[in-house]
Amino acid sequence: MEQILTIELFGQSYKFKTKIDKQDAKQVADLLLEHVHRTEKQQSVKSPQINKLAIMIIVALNIANKNVEIQKENLDLLNNISKGYKKLISDLDSVL
Repeated sequence: MEQILTIELFGQSYKFKTKIDKQDAKQVADLLLEHVHRTEKQQSVKSPQINKLAIMIIVALNIANKNVEIQKENLDLLNNISKGYKKLISDLDSVL
């Protein structure tokens, strides 16, 4: 069931349709807002006149980078599980 999620960003309201659970959608929006506020604070020290688009690009790149890191970690984990599984099968075969 589609739901409408409203977030306040840079003093403006944005409405989005979402098919995910409202609690999960709110968690995603809250994470985005947390990243935006942190980045805005960090960048305003370096460049007081940084524009909203630049902040959003930095946030998007940071989130994309974290996503790539997590994907690599997941792949490493799957490879380690696969190696362990193969070793276990080999050890069992040698005993049987």
